[in-house]
Amino acid sequence: MHEIEGDYPAAIACFRQAQQVSTDLGDSWGYINALINLGTLERKAADYATAELHTRQALEFARDCPDRYRQAFIINELGVQQRLSGDYQAAAVSLGHALEEFREIGQIDGIAMASNDLGVLQQLTGEYQAAATSHREALEIYSDCGRRPGQAEVLNSLGELFIRTGDHR
Repeated sequence: MHEIEGDYPAAIACFRQAQQVSTDLGDSWGYINALINLGTLERKAADYATAELHTRQALEFARDCPDRYRQAFIINELGVQQRLSGDYQAAAVSLGHALEEFREIGQIDGIAMASNDLGVLQQLTGEYQAAATSHREALEIYSDCGRRPGQAEVLNSLGELFIRTGDHR
């Protein structure tokens, strides 16, 4: 709730408390989730270096857990953070790896999310045809599954692509 209200210091305090409680309970996933939430919050506050640090820490802890979906999700988050910080080369590696992991485990929501995020990166690097392919793949998945919020996000990404390419149809 604090994050929604824009009270980032209170939200950070809650996530840090969640880390401590998770540590006390021996709850690895709780600890990892607190790190992911810290990274996401710091990304929203444009503190990309700290966001990446917390996301990398989450990934290190997650590597010891057998949940490949969460590992791929964290790698995708890392790619988004790298893109936002302007490290497009690292972002391409992370997002490509996340997409590959999601494909291997057959996690369609993850495939759609990673495809759309990769498409945004491809737009920024001028790879417009690849971006269109990535966004359309994500849109098809979200449409087939009836995931309207996902569809809306991808349609926004496609709209940005059309503006970038001058396709005003």
